[in-house]
Order: sequence, then C-alpha cells, then structure tokens
Amino acid sequence: MEIDEPVDCTVCNNTFLGDVNVKYPLRIIEPPQRHLPFLCTITFMANGGQLDNIVEIRFLSFSIGKLQETSGSATCYGGHLQILDSRSQGDEVRVFPNERFSKPISNFNQVNKRYFSVFNTTRQNWSGPGYFCGQMIGQSVSYISNGNNVTLVIFLPSRTSWRPQSFSLYLTYRFLTRTTIESVDDTLFFGIKETDVSCSREYKDCDKQKCLIHSPNFPGTYLRNITCSYLIKQVNSVPGFQIQIILFQKNEYKISIASGLPNSGAIYHWSLTSECPRDVVRVYDGPTARFPVIAEFCGSGSLAPITSSRENLLVHLHSVDYHRLHESRLELEVGVKAVPKPFWRMSNKECAFFIDGSILAKRQGLLESPQHTVPPNTTCTYILRGRSSYDRVWIYFVSYFVEDRHPWSMGSELCDTGKLELIGVSETASSLNTTNKTYCEKSFPPLCPHASDTVGMVPLRPCRYPEESILSSDSVLVIRVHYPRLTELTTKQPSLKAQYEFIDTHQPGNAVETSLCDRVIDGHVFKHGSLSSSRNTFHFGRGGRKHVTCSYTLVGSKFSRVIITITKLFTPSSTCQMILDNSTSRTTCKEFDLSPQPNSFLKVRENWSGMDFSIGCFCNTTTSSKPIELMSTSNNLTLTFTVVGMNVSHDFNHFYFEASYRFVFSNICNAVSFQRNGSIGELVFNVSQLLSGGFRCRWSVVSSYGKSLYLTFRGFNASYGCFHGNVLVIYINDIQMPIATVCVNGTDQLFTVDTNSVYDEMPLPKPDRHRRDYISIETFINSPQTIRLEWLELAKPSLKIQSGQSLRNINCLVRCPEINACISPDLWCDGTKHCPSGYDESPEHCKKFPVLYFAVGSGVTCFLLLLFFVYLFVHCRHRGRNNHVIRVPTFDVFELEGYHSNRSNRRLRY
Repeated sequence: MEIDEPVDCTVCNNTFLGDVNVKYPLRIIEPPQRHLPFLCTITFMANGGQLDNIVEIRFLSFSIGKLQETSGSATCYGGHLQILDSRSQGDEVRVFPNERFSKPISNFNQVNKRYFSVFNTTRQNWSGPGYFCGQMIGQSVSYISNGNNVTLVIFLPSRTSWRPQSFSLYLTYRFLTRTTIESVDDTLFFGIKETDVSCSREYKDCDKQKCLIHSPNFPGTYLRNITCSYLIKQVNSVPGFQIQIILFQKNEYKISIASGLPNSGAIYHWSLTSECPRDVVRVYDGPTARFPVIAEFCGSGSLAPITSSRENLLVHLHSVDYHRLHESRLELEVGVKAVPKPFWRMSNKECAFFIDGSILAKRQGLLESPQHTVPPNTTCTYILRGRSSYDRVWIYFVSYFVEDRHPWSMGSELCDTGKLELIGVSETASSLNTTNKTYCEKSFPPLCPHASDTVGMVPLRPCRYPEESILSSDSVLVIRVHYPRLTELTTKQPSLKAQYEFIDTHQPGNAVETSLCDRVIDGHVFKHGSLSSSRNTFHFGRGGRKHVTCSYTLVGSKFSRVIITITKLFTPSSTCQMILDNSTSRTTCKEFDLSPQPNSFLKVRENWSGMDFSIGCFCNTTTSSKPIELMSTSNNLTLTFTVVGMNVSHDFNHFYFEASYRFVFSNICNAVSFQRNGSIGELVFNVSQLLSGGFRCRWSVVSSYGKSLYLTFRGFNASYGCFHGNVLVIYINDIQMPIATVCVNGTDQLFTVDTNSVYDEMPLPKPDRHRRDYISIETFINSPQTIRLEWLELAKPSLKIQSGQSLRNINCLVRCPEINACISPDLWCDGTKHCPSGYDESPEHCKKFPVLYFAVGSGVTCFLLLLFFVYLFVHCRHRGRNNHVIRVPTFDVFELEGYHSNRSNRRLRY
C-alpha cells in the first residue's frame, strides 16, 4: 500500500547519520490522515569505520497505543514501537553499509505490506523482538545498540479499527564509540557469548577476575521477547572445600526490571519483589533450569547476596513480548567462596538433614541453617537420632534470627518471615512428657550466645538447662525451619546456629530415688553384665556440675558372691596417692590437701552383716595394664565413683571406669568350725585345696555384754608383707581401718590382739555394760593350711558410771595383771593358760585347793543370789497385778553371724 504523503515531508522511512558524540533531537508526529494505518521506520546508522561506533537513543516522550493486560498476558492495542538492532534475531528491516543512506530504505514497501497484512487487534504471532506501547515509565529511557545499525518501527492502526489513542514520540540520538560505554578495565570479565546472535554468556573461574553480568544493551534498556542465560562455573577447586557462587549488587540503580505490577504505571518501583507477572530474573542452584530456583525477582533496588550450594549457578533474564517503555537493565556482581566440607546444603531439591548418632565418630557437633540461599516455600528438616533408646538430644542455640517486619506490633506473631519448630522437647530433665515448641519473629528458643566466644562452642560458663538449652524427651529430636515466599526480596532469610550433643543416659540396674546417679543391680535378675561410670554430660563439668558421686550397688542371693573385673580405669588425681598393701595385695587411697585441680576416686566396698568394709580404692590411675578382679565375701558389693573440682571442659572422657560383673555361688568359707566353751572359743579353718588366685573369707565373733575379746594366733605381724602365708585382717565394730594384720604360717610364734587396748590407743568410745565387741576376721587364703584362732572374753576391773566415776567391777574375781583384765573364775587353774603369762595356772595358785577364792566366790555368789530373789519377789508382785509375763535376762551370749549358743559346749559350722 502506498502512502499519499510525499516522502520529503516526514522523518519516517529515512536513515540518519551524524557526528560522533553529538546529540540530535528527533520528533515523530502523528500523520494527519489517521483513517489509514500508519507505519514509520527510522534507521540510525553509525558510520564509525574502524571505531566500531554504536548508537544511543534516549526517549524523552513516548505514548503509543495502550498496553492491554489480561490474566497472565498482555497485548499492545492501538499501536506499538519495535526496536530492530543489527545484531538482534529476526531482523526484518536491515540497512547495510553499502546502501545509499540518504534515500529511504529499499524494502520499505515490502515491510509496509507485511504489517498491514498480518496486523490486527490480536497478539502478533511472528517471532522477533517484542513491542513497546502505552505510556513510558520514568522521565526518560535510553537504548544502547549492540552494533552500528538501529531501526525504529512505529505502527499505528487506522482509527476506524481502534478508538483514538494519543501519540507522542520525542527522542534524541547520538553516535558513540564503544569505549565510551564499556569500561577499559582489563580486570572486568563480561563472559563469553555463546553465538553472535545470542545474549547468553558463560563465565569461568570468577575467583581470579571480577565477573559482571550485564543485560543486553546495558546500561540502556533491553529489548522485548528475550531470554538470556548466564552460566557461572568454577572449574578450579580447593581440596577439602566446597565452592559456592555468590550474586549481589549493592548499587540500587543498577537493577531495574519492569515488574508489571498495577501500581507501576507512573510510579517507579524502588524495591525488589518476587511478585513478577512480567519480566523476571531467575536464579537456579545449578547449571540448568532443572535445578531449584533459589531466587526470582524484579523491580528496582539493591540485591542482598544470593549464594549457591554448589560450584555452578545459572541466571535467566526473561522479558515478555509486550510492555511499556521502561528503563530496564541488570548488572550483577559475581563472587566465589570456598567453605569446608561437609557443610549444610540442600540435596536433590530437598532440604533434609539426618544426624545419626550411631554412625558419628563424635557425639556432638554444630548444627546450622543451610549456608546458601534456600528456595522460597521450603521447609528444612533436621532429624537428630541417638544411637540407642537411652540417648537424649541436648541442644543449645548460639544464634537465631527471623526478621520482624512489624517491630511496632505488640500483638501475636504472624510468622510471615520464618518459623522454627521443635518437636519432641522434654518438659523437665527427668520427664518423659513430650511437648512441641514454635518460635517466629517475636519469640526465640533458649539461647546461649556466650558459647560462640570459645573454640568448639564449649562456653566458659555452661549453658544451663532449661534456661539456656533444650533437651529431648527421647532419643529423637526434630527441628523444622520454614522459609516462606516473601514479596520483598531484601528480607533476610531465617538463620540459626546451634550446638547439639547426644546425651547417654544409660545406666545398669534400677535408679535410686532422690539420687542423681545411684543404681542398684539385682543379682536375682541380672546374673552377669557390664558396668561403667556415667556417660551423662549433665553429671560432669560441661553439664554444669563441679562434683559428682555415683554408687553402683550389686545385691545377689543369700549365698552368692560378686566378682568385679575392672577393665578400664581413668581416675586422674593430683592430691591422692594409691598405696598397695603387700600383705593383702589390696590398694588403698591416701588423700592429701585439696587443690583446685580435679580429683577422682573409685572405691569398692562390701556390706557384710550390716557393716561396710573397703576392699579396694583406686585414684591417680590413668592406665591399666591388665584387668583388676575383686571378689566379695558377701552378696552385697558397692562401687562408688567420685569426681570433685571439675571445670566446664571436663566430661566423661576425662574420668571413667568400665567393668564387668557376675554373681557366683561359693560355699568354700562355710567349712569353718566354731567351738565355744563359756568365755573361751576357737575357730578352725582347714584349707585343703586352693582356688586359682586364692580367695577371701570373712567371719565374726561377738563378745558378751560388757566384755572385751582377747584373740590369739600363731603368726606374726604382716605389716611388712606376707609373701607365702595366709593373712588375717582384724576389724573391730564399725571401724574401717583394721586393728591388726597377721601372717599365719603355722609357726609357734604367738600373736595376740586385745580389743580392750584398742580403745586405749584410739580415740574411741569405751564399751560399757550394755555394749558388745564385734570382731570381723577377714582372711586372705594363698596356700593350703589349717588356720586356728582362739579367743577369750575379758572384763575390766573397774566400770564407769554415768557420773563419770569409776566403780569396782564386782564380777571381776580373777584378774590377769599383765593385761589388767579379768577372766571368768571357771578358767582359773583349769589346766590351760589363759593369761598371757600363765598367771592363772601358776603353781603357787594351783598347788592347793583355792579355799580362799572359793569362799570369797561363794560369799559373793550367795549375796548375789539373795539380791536376785528379793528382786524377783518385788518384781513379781508388781507385774502380777498387771498380768505380765516374767522375763529373765540372758547373760554371756555368743553370736556368730546370726547364730546363738549358750555356755554349754556346742559345735557350729559356718
């Protein structure tokens, strides 16, 4: 179709030249004959020769047609503008350097016919640069050409086909050298183009050069209907580190993407948003579009860092076919960083982390939010599971952040910027009740920020529970962090950092109420098993305790014994010395003054007849060359593990023991023979066979009321060792330290123990007439032998009464002067020496019948009998009135481990 207006009267259908860096104005007016379609093409040719000049066009006024937007799409009605660049795809209008620039383009008629034939009020179907229409956004818009040939195509339909629309197009143009626009800095790298006609680029190794992502025609606006791909690769790697790509832009003027929001008609959108119905920039966490989109944005403003999870990243810039003329441009800076492996990142489009305590070398570690940008509408799940059902998860947060976009609001939380959920939290340290906790922008979990000040997140002051830490109710704790889709991209994502640890609460046996860690093992249920010190961190310095004492009591059936085998022992102590008794091969602990250094002890005690006896103590021991085996003489044994003076760096790795136990039946010690005749007695134990490694037995002798014991052995003091013989260790009452250690070897050497003298040598309360001496005899059997022990009951010549005065003991008739004690009258001159010097059997006493003694004894006896009958007469009259039974007190009773006998000769086997 031919136009009626002469060519020389319009700027349309012409090619314009000019001088370098001279700005020329140009106004395109609407033709008067608007009943016909209007097509105007204007070509700008930069004739720069070797300078490779480019064209800059600045639109100062623009109003062509109208952008009609419907759901999800837009169309230009009533006219549009198309920009054809010499290096753009789908160019339909092109002017080549060998053409005559002063005349209209030769193929104008063909282009004119094409526009009139295919244009209607519907969307164009042919591929090529898109269209600008409607009102321009902003005061001006610049376009920088890729090459030296730019053509503007303005088309207006006839007024009969569309209601009248305003038309205004005013611009300036100038020709520039390429160096005027592009920087001459050799350190800047703008990528390598895939093809000459493509806007996609590839970047490699941006750690060695500064990489910049530019939209086409930057810093001018980019064209419509384009999709540019920018692939960033990091080929060079660092062993042991994971490479990450970072995109950012601090300058808010270098990102301007037409958002297409309804309020952007004449208002510039000065913030980045993720609501992008039109142009959009998408960032993929990987080299292709099949990877997750970690960010998409449009609008204008600065860009917070976007971090990939791997060594490559893809950026897509997409523009729609139809849009208003807008200052659309994009520049992004590229950074590279290396983080130590392993680090927290998504995998296979899932943000899930499973921390299995059964496969971890360490029971504690650091838990963090992903160290890269998380895609919107993602929930990251952390599952922490212990190695057994006894494990508990202890976690303390070092930092936690969810942005509060409503800081002035005092109402309930909106949780619109992030949310943290804790599933399986224990209400108290000893409770199994489970509760779930949720924290958002105004609430936060228990924090222990001072832990970040120390290496390994072990604070100088422990993170207290429950004020500063969280404990799970069972072996699993689930943590969920939700990353919502946010409208404004400048909002920071939720982040957290926490230290986790699996707490081993397993302990053998049954817990003792009201105690921290005491346990009881029932030998009726568990015949054998393993035993170890507590591995619960809360019992040590890192858990907040300075001192801890845990007892492990093993109780079996009546005639069983307990064998403990200590396989590992680590009890460092600076104020304790472990001493080995050569005679018994038993270790004892000698403690010095306390010091600020920590000290630890392991004490083993057996309970025999209601009294505790130490059978071993270990301290300042860090290694054990071979297992230590201990066997009890009773069915009740207790191990007590104590640590004092701990600091926050100490836990169960610094103080511990491991052992095994088993309950066995042994009656070898029951072959003992006890014989008693009045106030004298004898113990005989015949060792015919020896168990491997020897064995121990324990027996007891109990005196009559108000009497002491005098024991006689055939042996010598074993304080300096007894390497070949059997050893007897004597204890009195509830005193833990032995009063004598005797090596019995069958010799004629006599060794005696006088319990009366023990009270004189030791600051102990002396026995009165209502008290009895309880002697415990512990034997260490190392060789076959017949062990014989004899004892004699003694009485003191004088007794103390409550007033503190001493009265003569009227029962003391026969006295041994060398021990200042009285023996029973029936032992006087009975043919056996009972006094150490034989005073009771001396010839001067026994060559005649002891008339004097008999008379005196008879007189005293008659007097006592008289008093006794008077007592009975008075007492019976008084008690008879009340119908009470008469009870006669018993005297001189001998007890042996629960057995009783009277003065008559009786042989008991134990």
